[in-house]
Amino acid sequence: MESNGQYYPLWESNRARIIKAIVSGGGILSLSESDFILRGNRDSYTFRIEYKDGQPVRRGGSAVARDLQDKLEQYKFFFEVMKGRDVIIRMTSSFEVIISVSRDDNPEIEAAVVGMKISHKSYGLGTIEYIDEEYVVVRFGAEVRKMDYKLSLITGIIEIEK
Repeated sequence: MESNGQYYPLWESNRARIIKAIVSGGGILSLSESDFILRGNRDSYTFRIEYKDGQPVRRGGSAVARDLQDKLEQYKFFFEVMKGRDVIIRMTSSFEVIISVSRDDNPEIEAAVVGMKISHKSYGLGTIEYIDEEYVVVRFGAEVRKMDYKLSLITGIIEIEK
């Protein structure tokens, strides 16, 4: 059964948060019930999506789930991020999206260090200047960029200069 994409805007705006939770080993996102009700009146919005070794076990049974899978799988690095991971994404009746990662065979990511040299696909060589809980700030010549270090490494956007 095909979806007409009525939930695409919701999932598009939350896709980065969901992928970040997958990369981080899991997480919970609290979403707004009213955002879903505005897009379709359903008896239930709950769903469960499962990926084994990065591949979907089956398509989601509801339009809500199928639209999320479509939006995740349209992200060009999604299957690379998912490789080696077993993931369950489910939404509860209280509109919490719970991301559980039960297996993560992706190689360990080298920790970011201030002063570390990296190479970015678009910006070239840069130096990490600052690190907070989720992001690194990198100087590429005169330009400074804030980025998600772990996700950028996994997707190949940046590489560590040895």
